[in-house]
Amino acid sequence: MKEQLDEVLDLAQARAIKTKRHRRYLIAQRNEEIRRLRGQGVKLREIADRFGISAQRVQQICGIELERLAVAASLP
Repeated sequence: MKEQLDEVLDLAQARAIKTKRHRRYLIAQRNEEIRRLRGQGVKLREIADRFGISAQRVQQICGIELERLAVAASLP
């Protein structure tokens, strides 16, 4: 009985990990699209409305990428 319970718990944990990875992948895809649109000159509010997030969040997403690029550029 305990072995069956452990097996069920292991399956549940594996499913949760897979779900988290998938969610991170989807968010990364969304953020990439947001940065692409912003790079094309689309207004913050238009992007925010399209994705159902705030204009401030769009700005944060784009800013995070700029910080990553700056760090990468400063590496030898």
